[in-house]
Amino acid sequence: MKRISCYFILALMIVSLLSGCNRDQKSIAQLIEEGNQLYNQGKYQEAINIYQSGLTVNSGNQQLNYNLANALYRLGKYKESLSYYNQATKDKEVYMNIGNVYKMLGDQSKQLAEKIKNYQEALNNYKSAIKLDMNDKELKFNYEYVNKLLRELNDKQQNKQDNKKKEENKDNQEKKQDNEGKEDSQDKKQQNKENSQNQNTKQQNQSDKQKQQDNKGAEEKESKSSGDSQTKENKEDGKQEESAKESSIKEEDGKLDQKKLQEAFSILQALEKEEEDSLKNNQKIKKPGDNQGDKYDW
Repeated sequence: MKRISCYFILALMIVSLLSGCNRDQKSIAQLIEEGNQLYNQGKYQEAINIYQSGLTVNSGNQQLNYNLANALYRLGKYKESLSYYNQATKDKEVYMNIGNVYKMLGDQSKQLAEKIKNYQEALNNYKSAIKLDMNDKELKFNYEYVNKLLRELNDKQQNKQDNKKKEENKDNQEKKQDNEGKEDSQDKKQQNKENSQNQNTKQQNQSDKQKQQDNKGAEEKESKSSGDSQTKENKEDGKQEESAKESSIKEEDGKLDQKKLQEAFSILQALEKEEEDSLKNNQKIKKPGDNQGDKYDW
């Protein structure tokens, strides 16, 4: 009896689980239908809420992910829509819509490199969609249009890079010229410094040479002056010697003259005495005729 009761309870549990799964499946289908009605009415945010509630029950449902991505795209939430498109099965419609998302992101991009990257992703997805349907004209139009935009941006980027390179070359050239100018200026300063030092050295040498010449001239002048003084002294000494000699000669001459005078005076005195004596001995009066026998009258 107890075993029968256990089987009965187990059966009830299995039936309950199966009925729960049926209710869940029915609920997701109803949510998709309800969400689609709101989407078609342009009530995208309400449709998003319905789709998201369905994904809480079954996050891997392809239709819910795709419809939710479309609703987000309609509201301009492009990046957010990408994550749901990537959860959906990749068919032509999904590739085309992903391409449209990247095209819109490229339009919104401010940076040139980012814009080019998004347009390139759009082209890649359009190309994948075209491979699945070569006759889809809308796909081909989108591809050609974005490809044209991409070529223009690539040309613009190339021109920008060329201009940047030119600017860099110009800056490098200017820096090079500035450096060369600075080097030339430094070389000139160094040359001027060396010239100034050489000039100062030359002037110093000339000054030293002039001093040497002046010193030599002064020495020669001093030597000459000393020689002249010595010569003058010698001349004066000579004059003094000559004067002394003359004085000596004069003194000697004077002595000789004095001696001669004395001798002459002595002779004269002797003669006078002799004459006086002679007069004393012969003193008489002459008479006329006394001197007839004499030839001369003494």
